[in-house]
Amino acid sequence: MPHGHCYLWRPDLVLLHGLSDTMVAFAYFTIPVVMLNFAFAKKDPTLNSVLKLYIAFILLCGFTHLNEIINIWYGFYYFSGFVKFLTGIVSVMTAWKIFSTREKIMQIPSPKELKEQNYTLEYMNAELDRKVKEKTKLLQSSNNMLKNYASWVSHDLKEPVRNIRNFHELLLKKNGDQFDSKDKKYLDFISGGANRLEEIIDALLELTTFQSIDAGFEKVFLKPAIDKVIKELEAGARDKIKLKNIDNSTFVWGKRVLIERLLANLLSNSTKYAHPERELTIRIEFQESKRYRRISIIDNGVGVNPDHSKNLFLPYFKGSDSTS
Repeated sequence: MPHGHCYLWRPDLVLLHGLSDTMVAFAYFTIPVVMLNFAFAKKDPTLNSVLKLYIAFILLCGFTHLNEIINIWYGFYYFSGFVKFLTGIVSVMTAWKIFSTREKIMQIPSPKELKEQNYTLEYMNAELDRKVKEKTKLLQSSNNMLKNYASWVSHDLKEPVRNIRNFHELLLKKNGDQFDSKDKKYLDFISGGANRLEEIIDALLELTTFQSIDAGFEKVFLKPAIDKVIKELEAGARDKIKLKNIDNSTFVWGKRVLIERLLANLLSNSTKYAHPERELTIRIEFQESKRYRRISIIDNGVGVNPDHSKNLFLPYFKGSDSTS
């Protein structure tokens, strides 16, 4: 028998119960939409399992009220009882799941706690930014001091080196005919040591110069850079250099001063370690692919001893110690 008979089909009672169940069912069907958005935002497996059970519980509660509306006119009591029974099972499972995960649920921060945490993070970020700026300023100051110190040291150290070289030349010019081969060998050791010391001083000054260069990349056109380096070489070596796949539009990404220095070192080594029995030839090639741009410098000099190839990038390793 429909519930309407129990209400004696009084319009006010039918309207009261029908409207009440309609509003409750509407609320029960609307709440899960918000909860689903919350579940997708959290992306927490444990919390999402609780939310899914709770959403099922809410939806089933909405169906029970929907059945109440239907039962006013139609007595589908078996179906209504089945929905209530299913709602009861899901309700018990939801209650147990909430109880077993209550500690984790309690860890969900409130809006006030989130606001306080945001304030704390903002303060920590500001403090970190301040410390980074202080350290950067201190590092820049230290780099400037190092650069000035290296410049001063190199200037003062080069003076006695020049004196050694000058007196070596004076000795050879004035008394060269009085020295035997052993004496001249010792003088050559002195001259070589002076040259080596000057190279070390120049390397020290060059290192501090490179440290002050901005690390950002720029477009470096190869042809002008190579022409500039070639002009600094000895006149006899300039005619030995040939270019391949390089024109005024060929470029690479990097720092111009560093690329020019790299080219100067490689070309200088090519001329310095030329083979005594072969006419020197140097070829600079450019290759481009989707992944890289490659510059190759190829010569027919004495080359590098394969046993020493692993030492090429070690500090202070000299090519003259590895040539075959």
